[in-house]
Amino acid sequence: MVGERNITKEKPNFSQYIVNKFGIIYLHDDSESLADNFTFAVWPKQKSKSTTKPEADFLEEMFNITISPVNDQAPELKTKGLRLKVLQGNRLVVGPENLKVEDLDSPPEEIRYMIIRNPNNGFLAMAHHPDVPVHHFTQADIDNSQVWFVQDGSPSSSVFYFSVTDGQHRPLYKLFHLDVIPISITLVNLTDLLLPQGQTTVPITNTHLSATTNGRSPQITYKMTWPPPTWASAY
Repeated sequence: MVGERNITKEKPNFSQYIVNKFGIIYLHDDSESLADNFTFAVWPKQKSKSTTKPEADFLEEMFNITISPVNDQAPELKTKGLRLKVLQGNRLVVGPENLKVEDLDSPPEEIRYMIIRNPNNGFLAMAHHPDVPVHHFTQADIDNSQVWFVQDGSPSSSVFYFSVTDGQHRPLYKLFHLDVIPISITLVNLTDLLLPQGQTTVPITNTHLSATTNGRSPQITYKMTWPPPTWASAY
């Protein structure tokens, strides 16, 4: 800018006299770019000649501009539903698909979370210390799958209350829901056992008795709660 004239759009010529007396103003567009430049040509001008750049006898250079960033953008919550579904007694990563805050002025390492109220059905921990509850972490920790929720085995769902800030603007305060999926066991096969007369034993296989579970361990233990007839036994 020269005064009120935008020299990048209209009449882009100016003289050394203008630079010395008034200066040239660079007007930033308020984007997040940290560098800019413009190319200029300079040549001696005689009073009787046009201001058009000559075909020869001119110098062309690039003028580089370094822009100092200003933290004027507040963190913005990108996640629509702050919720995690976890199997009872299990541990699960809290990833960016569950909790994501972005700030155009700050890297993920500078976006800091603080747990204000802990959940009552488990705790948050870091991947390298899964048995130690934590109350502070960053968006970078979340992005790198370092934050875990460890469910304590209780069947109840819960929430934790947290704040997040870039250290410059007022914190955001939010609730994060933790939905517990109960462990279940389903019988998929329960068939009568046939013992031919005269035969003393018959094996019970998964064709007679079989179950599945959504738990972490596929091992299912059966317990006999009603004794068999006095003339038979199970072993």
